[in-house]
Amino acid sequence: MPKSETNTGTKDQFEIHGDEVVEGEIKPIGGSAHVTLKKKHRGKRAKVVIIDDSDGGE
Repeated sequence: MPKSETNTGTKDQFEIHGDEVVEGEIKPIGGSAHVTLKKKHRGKRAKVVIIDDSDGGE
């Protein structure tokens, strides 16, 4: 998957339409990772935008 930075080092800008913005930390779980949300979000669709370009220590 390509990085969201261009050759000039600027980040891409996205327009997302939805009902709520929730910010959280991506945490490891097994061989994967997840973002924890409140129970009221169960069964709903979500989109995740990575805003930190660090590699998470990997």
